[in-house]
Amino acid sequence: MDRQFPGVAALRSKAKQRIPHFAWEYLNGGIGRDLGKQHNRASLDRVQLMQLLTP
Repeated sequence: MDRQFPGVAALRSKAKQRIPHFAWEYLNGGIGRDLGKQHNRASLDRVQLMQLLTP
């Protein structure tokens, strides 16, 4: 991230301003029973960040 977008919340806010309302609702809502959001959340929960050690 950078100074303009220090976190995910800042990115979400800017995206909501720029994307047409119907598209934002589609993307933000997860569609239907929110299965897309559930799948994405499960996938992200499996990601592990590791510090790289440099010699």
